[in-house]
Amino acid sequence: MNRMIFLVVILFILISLQMDGENATSKASLGSIGPIIGDLFERWAKITGRYYVYPTQYEEFNIIRGITNRGGETGDIIIVDDSGGYHSIQTAVEHAHPGDVILVYNGTYREYIVIDKPLWIIGVRKGEKDREPTIEWDGKEYVFQIQGVNVTIYGFRVEAVNAFNINSSNSYVCRNTIFMKEKGIIIKRGSNSTIKWNKLVGVTSKSIGVTVEDSEKMKIEGNYIEKVGIGLLLNKTRNSILKYNSIVNSSYGIWLNTSTDNIIFYNNFINNEINAYSKTIDRNNWSYNEKGNYWSDYSGVDEDENGVGDTPYYSYNGIIDDYPLITRFTNKPPAKPLINPDERGVLCGKRDTLIPFYFVVNDDDKDEVYYKWLWGEEESKWKGPAKLGIPLEEQHQWSSRGDNMVTEMNIYLIVKDQHGWYNVSDGYKIHLYDLTSLRSRLMRNLLDKLLPTYFLSGWN
Repeated sequence: MNRMIFLVVILFILISLQMDGENATSKASLGSIGPIIGDLFERWAKITGRYYVYPTQYEEFNIIRGITNRGGETGDIIIVDDSGGYHSIQTAVEHAHPGDVILVYNGTYREYIVIDKPLWIIGVRKGEKDREPTIEWDGKEYVFQIQGVNVTIYGFRVEAVNAFNINSSNSYVCRNTIFMKEKGIIIKRGSNSTIKWNKLVGVTSKSIGVTVEDSEKMKIEGNYIEKVGIGLLLNKTRNSILKYNSIVNSSYGIWLNTSTDNIIFYNNFINNEINAYSKTIDRNNWSYNEKGNYWSDYSGVDEDENGVGDTPYYSYNGIIDDYPLITRFTNKPPAKPLINPDERGVLCGKRDTLIPFYFVVNDDDKDEVYYKWLWGEEESKWKGPAKLGIPLEEQHQWSSRGDNMVTEMNIYLIVKDQHGWYNVSDGYKIHLYDLTSLRSRLMRNLLDKLLPTYFLSGWN
C-alpha cells in the first residue's frame, strides 16, 4: 500500500506540472521535475532504511592509500580515539587481523607499539587546524617497532628517545614529524621499503635521522632532517634511491660505510659541518640524468646557466658529484584540483549510466601532472599527464548493486607531479540512485523514464 501511495504522489505531481519525463535525460534545469522526483525517492529510501551513507573512515583511508599508491586487499577499519573505539594503539594492533586499517585520531598517546603483522596505521586529524596524533615516550624502547612485512605508518607526531625500528621488508613510513634524542628511523635487514616526506628534528647533537643497515632496494625520498649528528647513515646498503631529501644544520649530512650502487640526486645538503663523508672507498652514483645534488659549500660557477656547476663537487674520501646543482632543489606540489568548479549543489545520478565530471588541474612549476580518481567504492589508475589550467572531462559509471536505493558518498581527485608531490581535491558529494533495488518492475520502469540520468540539486 505504501508503494502505491508513493506512486500516486509521483503521478499527481507529473500531471499537475504537465511535464514529459522522457525528455529529462540530461542535466535538469531550474524548475525541472527531476529534483522533485529525486527528493521523493530519497525520502522514500530513508523511510524504508535503504539510504546508505558511505563511511567517512573509508574515505579517509582511501585518500591515504591513493596518495601512497600502495594497493592490495585490506580488511576492517579499527578506530583509536579518546572519544570512542580503542584508547590504545597497541591494543588495537593486538586485536587487528593482517591487512586491517587502524585509524588513530588526534590526541596524545603515551605508549610504544610492536607490530608483527601487515597493517595500515594512519594518523588522522579531525579538523584542518588540529595537530596530527602525538605519541610521547620517554623510555629507550622505539615507539614503533616493526617486525612484520607490509606495514604502513602515516601521519604521526613522535616525541621520543628513539622513534622507528624496522626489521622487515616492504614497510612504508610516510608524512611523520619526529623529535628524537637518539634515533629517528632505523632499518635493518630490510628491502623494498620507503621512507618518505618525514620531518626529523634532533633534540641532541648526537642523534641520527635515518639509518639504513644491510638493506637494498630502499627509497629514501623527500625527508627534511635538521640539527642532528648524522642526517642519513648508510651501512652496507645497496641499490637504493635517495632523492629530494634536505639535511641542514647538522654535523654530517650523509655518512656512508660499505654502501655501493646507490643513486643519490636532487638532495639538499645545507650548512652541515661536513656535507658528505664516506668511511670506505665510495662506489655510489651522485647524479641522475646529469643532475646531482645541492651542496652549500660548493664554490664552483655555472657560466652556461644550465643550473649545474661547471666543475664537480668533491667531498671526503673520493665522493664526487659531477653535476652539482647551483641552487637548492625546490618544488611546489600541484594546486588543489577542482571538480565541477562552475556547478553548485549535490550531484544526483543513476547507477548503470555514464555520469560526466569536469575538473581542472594546475601546477605553478609547470611540471607534468598525473591524476587518479577515488570513486568511493573503487578507484582509477593513474592517468596523464593532464593539460594544465583548462576544464577536462571524465566519465564514470557505477554498477547497480540491488541493495540500497540511495548511496551518499564523496569522490576525490588526487594529483601528483613528476617528482611525486601531490594534492587532493575537496570531497565532491554525490547521491547515487539504484533503481534495481526496487522490487516493482512498474516502479523501476517509471522512475527510469522520469529521473534524469544525472542532475544537480540545491541550486543557488
